Amino acid sequence: MRVLVADDHEEARLLVAEVVAQAGHEVTAVADGSEARRAAEAQEYDLAILDWMMPGVTGVDLCRWLRAERADRCLYIILLTVRSDEDDIVEGLDAGADGYLVKPVGVDEIRARVRAAERTVAAQRRLQQEYEGAAALAFTDELTGLLNRRGVFELLRAELTRDEDNGAALSILAVDVDGLKRVNDTFGHPAGDDVLLEVGRRIQGAVRGSGSAARLGGDEFAIILPGAGELPALVLARRLLRAVGEVPFVAAGANVGSLTVSIGVAEARPGTRVQELLTQVDTALYLAKHAGGNSISTAPTPLP
Repeated sequence: MRVLVADDHEEARLLVAEVVAQAGHEVTAVADGSEARRAAEAQEYDLAILDWMMPGVTGVDLCRWLRAERADRCLYIILLTVRSDEDDIVEGLDAGADGYLVKPVGVDEIRARVRAAERTVAAQRRLQQEYEGAAALAFTDELTGLLNRRGVFELLRAELTRDEDNGAALSILAVDVDGLKRVNDTFGHPAGDDVLLEVGRRIQGAVRGSGSAARLGGDEFAIILPGAGELPALVLARRLLRAVGEVPFVAAGANVGSLTVSIGVAEARPGTRVQELLTQVDTALYLAKHAGGNSISTAPTPLP
């Protein structure tokens, strides 16, 4: 991987850069956010490790810029911070970070985060290669171009096997469009298809390259987040509620108006299998729909 490390503290910067280089990756290490932005403009990176507080451009500001400029690429972002309050963590994740490390950072922590980034980037590359070949057709939803249900099964099977071996987190979101039947009944099925296409685009925009979006069928979508626990998944879910609900839909030449989504969230536990995880996230989605829509629910904790 090509890795960008930005930290104005020399000791921390050199430590992170050394650990990343020892893992076999190409490292660019810079001392402030402005220099990091220039480096990112000149070259594409797979992983960015950014200090939160830097002169010029902060790590959070740089994170937002990278997500906006690299929306079509798989870029894994880790924030380094002395902030450990949940509100601060949520702010960083909402800016587009995939993970965080609280200073002072240990070598083992850095290695673990880099391995999580390796798995995510590798998964995205594998999917990209599959999309470029004829085999991708079997895993692609014809309407939206996203992964289909079969693709979700295959990706989850591969990720859960790797996570079981490495102890990494994985979360999944199930997303259901509220009121799509009304759109079909009022404006016709072509308008309903246009709504599904636009929801798919907004989901991809919210995911920002850190996960994989899919359409399971009908009005239901899914997002798979390798290396992410429940908290980052909930941050993404809140971002998606805004992305869908704040901008009205225009479909088949008609002003459809505002729509919302219901979202279920489930995190894989050690030993979780594909169907078990899908059942858990379906239960969470049912709870969100039962709450009236435009809401988020998590899967009940399974009994031991």
